[in-house]
Amino acid sequence: MQNVQAQLKQSLMRVYQQEDEIRELTAGLRAEKAYVEQLQRQLEFTQGNSEKDFLILAK
Repeated sequence: MQNVQAQLKQSLMRVYQQEDEIRELTAGLRAEKAYVEQLQRQLEFTQGNSEKDFLILAK
C-alpha cells in the first residue's frame, strides 16, 4: 500500500512539474508571438514609408 502511495505521489509531482513547464513554454511562446507581430508592424511601417519616399523622389 505504501508503495502505491509513493508511486502516486511521484506521478503527481511529475504532473505538477509538467504543468509548470507547459505554463513557462506557453508564456514564452506568447512573448515570441508578440515580438513577431511587433516586427511585422515595423516592417509594414518601414515599407510604407519607403514607398512614400520613392513617390516623392520620382516626381
